[in-house]
Amino acid sequence: MRQSRGTMKLITSLLFVLAVVSTAQEAPKKDPFIKDKKPAVAPQPTEQVANVTFLLETFSVPQADFAAWLEMPEGLDKLHAQVLAAVKAGKATLDGCHFASGKGGTRFTLESVDEVSYPSEWDAAGENGLQYPVAFEMTQTGDRLEIEPTVDPSKSMLEVNHSFERVRFGGLRAQKADRTQPGAVVADFHEQRALSDASLVVRLPALVNAHGTGPGQMSLTFLTPRLQPVVRPARAEQRGAGNIVLTPRVISLERVRAWELLRQHAEDSAALLTALKPILTDGSAVLEHLSMLRGKPGVRTKSEAVKKHFYGTEFDPPAAARADEPSDDPKKSGKQARPATQAGTTSFNCRPIGFTWESESVLSPDGAIIDVNIMFERTTFAGNLADPLWNEHYPDYPVFACQKITTGVALAAGSTHLLSTLNPPGDTGVNGRKDEGRVWLLFLEATLE
Repeated sequence: MRQSRGTMKLITSLLFVLAVVSTAQEAPKKDPFIKDKKPAVAPQPTEQVANVTFLLETFSVPQADFAAWLEMPEGLDKLHAQVLAAVKAGKATLDGCHFASGKGGTRFTLESVDEVSYPSEWDAAGENGLQYPVAFEMTQTGDRLEIEPTVDPSKSMLEVNHSFERVRFGGLRAQKADRTQPGAVVADFHEQRALSDASLVVRLPALVNAHGTGPGQMSLTFLTPRLQPVVRPARAEQRGAGNIVLTPRVISLERVRAWELLRQHAEDSAALLTALKPILTDGSAVLEHLSMLRGKPGVRTKSEAVKKHFYGTEFDPPAAARADEPSDDPKKSGKQARPATQAGTTSFNCRPIGFTWESESVLSPDGAIIDVNIMFERTTFAGNLADPLWNEHYPDYPVFACQKITTGVALAAGSTHLLSTLNPPGDTGVNGRKDEGRVWLLFLEATLE
């Protein structure tokens, strides 16, 4: 169909208007000399890092008093305060004080034990009726704490999977197949053990177990959990060689004084270390250990200051003389004569005596936080097993004392943290050991080089 000239002009005008409108709606062209401004992004908050710490207290109290406290209104809630008042009045005794720190979601263990070995297998009795031990087993006597905490999102509660064991050696007891003969001996152990998974309120002492220990006496164990935030330094330390330097130090002092300081400075390791300085000067506290080791992040390091102690682990029993024993069967040879033989040692082991620690540290990307996994141990030789029933014909077998922590913590670069207690074994009953009544405190300083 043929269109008129006026119609063509109208169509052309409409197309022009549409083109202008379309051009106006397009995004303006980019000027190469003007840089785009990126929208401001709010800085993301840094996640707060915190360690989980536990103060463990064990008290010896009269059973009648404990029963009376439970009958009082809010008995469990006020129980810790009642025990503290009894300690102050001299009616209860603090017989154990341990401290351990770690990270939520990880398991850490604390040991304060004597390792006593006892015969578990015996040779046949000789002509004199004496049996000879040929194999041994080991039991840890003393205190052992194992904890795995999980932090509640509210940060006010902890789910705590824990185990606390206290074992005492009760001596050897004769075990005879023939009551007219010397026979063998067995070991007696008195054990208090509590394994549990409980929800604990942060900063609130909780009674986690109670045991009868004798006529009219009870042992009460309290756990006080805390969250200890790691305060990031205002400025990250300057990185030179890039090494992490770890400096552990161990300080010992009287138990009640240490307990008071731990309760007073439970959330401030620096303040606790400052409070120890004057009693270090007057001799009330003793610096038991100080060492230092540097290493790269992510690499395992180890420090040893030990003496190697070798001891026998497998033995040949004595044997009586034997004459020739001809065989009645001509196809088999008889037994040849053999002279009498004495007992002998056929295998040895070695235990390092002294201080040993291993660590592996990781540095945060901003250089502010040092994550340390560490095992710190002190081992001592506590003499060979001694007991009135340990026959002079039995072999010498050593007793080792072990003070050990295995844990992982986060530290601000350049700070010092109370890692744990590292107490000597208490009244274990092994070789007549008695409670020393002292607490050892293990501090760890972490810096960047």
